[in-house]
Order: sequence, then C-alpha cells, then structure tokens
Amino acid sequence: MAKHSNNYGSQFLHEQQGTLHTSTPVERANQKAEESSQKPTQKIASFLARYKHVLQPQATKQELDTTTQERNLQMLLPKLYEELVIESQDIPYAAFELEQQIARSLGHGDVTITEEFKERKTQEIRGNQQESIKYWATYLTSPDADYPDYAKYWAFTGMQTMGKLVKKEQEDGSEKVYFAKRTKDTVAPYSVCNAAALAKSISALDVYLQEQDRRKKLSKAKRKQDSLQLENTSTQLTDTEFTQLIATKSFSAIYAQFLKELPEYTEEGLENIQGEWIQYKQNSDAARLVESLKGYPLEWCTANQQTAQGQLQGGDFYVYYSQNSQGEHKIPRVAIRMEQDNIAEVRGIAASQEVDPYITPVIQTKMQEFGTEGKQYQKKASDMQQMTVLMKKQEHNEQLNAQELRFLYELDSTIEGFGYNNKDPRIKELREQRDAKKDVLTVFDCTQDQVATSGTEITTQTKVYIGAINKEALQYIQQFSIDYAYTSFPETPIALQNLTIGTLSSEELLCTLKQAKDACDINILGYAQSMLDNRSEFQEPTQSRFESLDNKGETLNLVTLQVKDLGFSSDPTTVELFAKATELGLELCPKETAAYLRLQDTNQPRDDWYYIASQTVPDSDGRPRVFDCEHDAGGLWLRGHWTEPGDHWRLSDRVVFRFSKSDSDT
Repeated sequence: MAKHSNNYGSQFLHEQQGTLHTSTPVERANQKAEESSQKPTQKIASFLARYKHVLQPQATKQELDTTTQERNLQMLLPKLYEELVIESQDIPYAAFELEQQIARSLGHGDVTITEEFKERKTQEIRGNQQESIKYWATYLTSPDADYPDYAKYWAFTGMQTMGKLVKKEQEDGSEKVYFAKRTKDTVAPYSVCNAAALAKSISALDVYLQEQDRRKKLSKAKRKQDSLQLENTSTQLTDTEFTQLIATKSFSAIYAQFLKELPEYTEEGLENIQGEWIQYKQNSDAARLVESLKGYPLEWCTANQQTAQGQLQGGDFYVYYSQNSQGEHKIPRVAIRMEQDNIAEVRGIAASQEVDPYITPVIQTKMQEFGTEGKQYQKKASDMQQMTVLMKKQEHNEQLNAQELRFLYELDSTIEGFGYNNKDPRIKELREQRDAKKDVLTVFDCTQDQVATSGTEITTQTKVYIGAINKEALQYIQQFSIDYAYTSFPETPIALQNLTIGTLSSEELLCTLKQAKDACDINILGYAQSMLDNRSEFQEPTQSRFESLDNKGETLNLVTLQVKDLGFSSDPTTVELFAKATELGLELCPKETAAYLRLQDTNQPRDDWYYIASQTVPDSDGRPRVFDCEHDAGGLWLRGHWTEPGDHWRLSDRVVFRFSKSDSDT
C-alpha cells in the first residue's frame, strides 16, 4: 500500500468533495507550499502534506518528533470538538426521556427530568463524543496508522457522517450492520475505531483507485479489452457484491462491512466460548474497562468513558472475554452490570444487545453465583437457548411438539431476552414460518370441530374460541367455561377468572396489603396508597360490602380484554370504553377488586400489566384514578391510573371487567 499522498488519491478527494480545493484550510496550505499551484489536485496534495507535517512531525528521517506531535494534536482537538461535538441546545428531549424508559424497565421507578438531570446527561453525551473523536484523531496520527494521507482524510471525514452502529436481523436470518446517518442532533458517540476493519477498508479502496488510475492511462481500445482487477478481500460478499461495495467509495458502507466480518464475530469465531470473566469493582477507575472494549463493534454504552464511570458508581461490572486467534482472552461477549447487589442488566453482542446463541452456557454458569438474582436471569438464558433449539428444528423441518409450541406462543410464560426491548426477534420470525391454525390443534389437543370462530359455533364440545368479541360470544364463552379463548391467537387472549372478594374488612384488607408490602412481596406506588387511604371513596365502600356479605364474600366472574377487542379502531375515552363494556354485558368491578387481585396474582408474568375497571377513587391530588397491577424489574406493583372521563385509553391496554350478575347467573 502506498504510504504517501499521490495523484490518484488527491484526484479521488477532488471528485468526492468538489469544493475542497477552495476551502480555507486548503488555500492556506497551498500558500505555504514551496510551489503553490492553482490545480485542484495539487492544492489538495499540498494540504495533505501540510497536515502530515503538523500531525506527524519528524525529528529525523527515521523517527517521529513525539513531543511536537502531542502538542500539535492537543491544539487540534479543541477545534475538532467545537466543530463536531453536539451542541447542548441540539440534544433532543427524547434523549432524556430514553433515560426515563430505561430506568423504569430496570425497576427504578419514575425518574423526573430535572435541570440537574439534563445537565448531567448533556455532559455525558458531549464527553462521550469527545472521547470517540480523540480516539480516531490519536490513532490516525500515530505511526500505527501507516496509510496514505488521502485515505486518512477519507476515513476521518467519513467517520464524521456516521451515527450509531445498527445491527439488524434480515428475513433470511443474516445480520445487516450499518451506520445510521449522523445529524446535528445525533447523541451517539462517533463510531468505534477498529484498526483491522480500517486497514481492510483503506486497502480495498486504495487498490480500487490504483486500478482506476491504471485503466485511465490505457488507450480506449486497450481499455475495452481490459477488466478491473480487484481482489475480493471480503469473507462474505461475492466478487460482484464486493466490487459494487468498493465502487460506492463510501467509508461508512465499506467500514461497516469489514466490521461485520471481523473474525472474532463470525459464526466460527463465536462458537469458541473459551475465556474468562473479569470483574471491575464498584467506584474503580473506568479506564481499564473502557480500554478493553475499544475497537470492538459493540452497541454497549459502557464503551464510553463517562457512561462507564457512572455505571461503576452504581455497582460492580463483569465482562466475559472469549479467546482471540492468539488464544488471548480479549473478545468482549457478555456484560453484567450490577446496581449494588442486584443484577441491573445483561447485554450481549447481537442485535438489540441480545446475547449471541453460543454464549448461553457461560451465562448460566455465572448466574449460579448470584442466587435469586441469578435465577431470574437463568430463565432468560434458558429461554434464549430454547429459542436456538427451536430455530434449528425449524431449519431442518423437524416437528415441534405441544410443549415446544406452548413455549413458542408464550402460553405459560413470556419468552425473556437480554435486550432493551426484551423480545428476541426470532420469536416473530419463527411464528411467521408456521401455520398457527394447525398449531392450535396440537397445543390444545383438539380437533378442528372443537374450535369455534363465532358465538353461534360454541357448543358443549368446544375447547377453543378464536374470533371477534360481541355480547353473544362473551355470554357463551362464560356460560360454557371455554378454557382457551382468543380474539387473535396467541397475541390477545380472553382471560376468564373467578375472584372472591369481601372476605376481609376494610381494616383487615389494608393490613394484609401492608404486611405484603413490608415483606417485599408487593410494592404500592404513592398514588395507589393515597387511594387506599381515601376513607370515603375506598375504605367505607369496602367495609359496607364486607358487612353486607355477612363475612361470606362474593365470587366475581372476571374477564380481561384488550381495549381494541371491544371493537374500537382508535383510542376511546373513559366514558366510551365503559359504555361499550356495558353494551357487551360487562360491568365495572367493585373498587377493592384490585387489592384482592394484587394479593392473589403472585404469578403475574414479568412486564405484564392490566387495569381494573371500576368507579374511580380520587388520589391525594384529587384526580380520579383506577387501580392497575403491574410486574416489572422492581417486582409486583399496585399502581393508580389517571381516569378522567375524557382521558383516552390505548388500544393495547388490557382491562379487567366483571360479567354482569344476570349473565353470571345464566
């Protein structure tokens, strides 16, 4: 590879950036050149030579003047930061809201976006961008970056256009890796700088440009007989695909491809899971952790200095490094972040930070060290491993049994992953390859004539109902106690449940809730507690019902439905929702229903929530609310949901109603 600026390199930059030769830096460099020129390519060559002299000054012909180089680089960096780092006012509010969402998903409750919070997050975002710019600048001006000068400029300016690294699973199961376009409000740090991928990118382009330059010098006749001689250095692309990629001359596209092809992260490389866990202690310096992650195409925010330091303040950090080609434990595969003694998150290297399919046994072994915390994550690891088994069976056209199908359709519990969205994309992919109607017969051990799709088809022999909701269908589902009912299988079940209430006085019910809370079995949000404490609107009606039932209690026939299942195509108001439920033969639940449900529904799936339709109870601010039950990373919750008459309900909301007494007695 050529080591110095050259005519074809300068010509390439001129073609890429038509106004580069008239820019202020180039004009200044041209004026200081021994022989100034008005030729665009010569002016660009002088510019490249000038910057090489400044950023790689020679003490002798063989040695670099490192002292001068360091000084010049430190003078350049503030200018780069001023030009490239996001301005505080350009940081979108969504960046702060994302922190709220992450905190909630990890069970930290609701985070208030204060000015102090925004300032801290702003410093983190800008600091991480500065660190990434510094890494690129430092590497490209070091003796290790032995590339042509034009190529360094191409890489550094190309890097400036690149936003977040995106990994996306394709329909054929392959993974697409690319960089999102960077805009003035992009908060992500600049791309990882990987020496191997950079070297391959520059080498491929340089060979391509040399070939173009060679062919330009041929006569037209010889050029027609001549072909572009370009060695395919990709391990994944065909010769045609490779040539088309390099012909784009896009640093972003070429670099992303070679990042994807790093040997460590190919399927063969991932199969090697030999390695070791390294623990980074709470409140320790994050430099060692960040340095170990540099150069690897990770989506982990921990790869950035300020973020990593903040995470280490919260607890220990564990990273599993597998072997590289030299047998060294260097390749980051899994990260476990702690919040004090609790596992806050586990992240892998696949799309959406899911773990790759080969590393699961390593995670399972590690989780045994964390007791109960580890068990929760062991389920995730087990789920991911089971998904891999099902994918392989599907690829080989092997039949899935009823138990495997129940797992795939999440009938007994949700499939949990390690990504932010907690949803393995393989679930959707695998379901789309199957015939759900046939799978229903296997899952529920029934025949086609035992599956009803409308209320009129329901008989005493019906085992499964999959169809729209109307008053007739609901009446028959309840009357014949259909065990498996859905408006759409498996996404929207019609859940029937019998719940006995009124067995506890108001005081006993509140005492039982407090005991469960004190034992950390449940959590009660502040607004929900204020609703429970409301004497006239909650405690007195609860006590009155208890006394009227003569200590015998009352069994409610409940049904849980999604709002859209009631026939809505847009988000209804509270008034509209409750009125529609009445049309379908449903009623509002007694106010204390939610308290009994929270105490009894101890097996509520993780990330599940539902609202209990009832007459509203004012909170401590006087706003009307109904209760909702939720299970997140923080455990089981009793919360309060704003329910003004004009408030809108989302179509995806799940709401609990009771069957009307007349229908229940039918």
